[in-house]
Amino acid sequence: MLANELAPYWLSAKNGDAEAINTICRLCMPFVLRGCQRYQKDRHLAEDAAQQVLITFWLKLAQIDLQHVERWLLATIRYKSLPEKNRQLTGGDGPGGLTRAVFENLYSREDEVGSDLERDETIGQVMKAYGELPEEEQALLWDYYWDGRTCAAIAVQGAVHPKTISRHITTAVRKIARRLEDTHA
Repeated sequence: MLANELAPYWLSAKNGDAEAINTICRLCMPFVLRGCQRYQKDRHLAEDAAQQVLITFWLKLAQIDLQHVERWLLATIRYKSLPEKNRQLTGGDGPGGLTRAVFENLYSREDEVGSDLERDETIGQVMKAYGELPEEEQALLWDYYWDGRTCAAIAVQGAVHPKTISRHITTAVRKIARRLEDTHA
């Protein structure tokens, strides 16, 4: 069991001992790499995912319970190792059900939106609602929908769990949707 191997170094690593952290990461690497290789057929992609898992592990080490370390690693491995096409916005719904296609389709759905003037008004309303969001939520939406970054990539930058990012994006999208509903009511 991985927790037993990590136990002698765990407290030191949680207190910031660089050598203990390196030892823990070295001990976890084979477990993490095997897990990533189950999801990624390409060895290089699996190694990249394993590095992302270990970086996230290092950032979150103080919050992880030793008894649940394997479960935490497996969940993170699964998320970080999913093929990019399953995580990126490629026409499927993102958090909150909003897709880049929603914005792109505003330019081509004359039958639903109506005239160019109505379409421009709708785009204006969406952008106004976007502008009323707090800066943090605007940045998340920008990173996810316009830059095409994954929740995992955004989460690593912010040192939070990808589900937290997804939840914040969902909240921001719902705010925009409520604002649009209020405008049309």
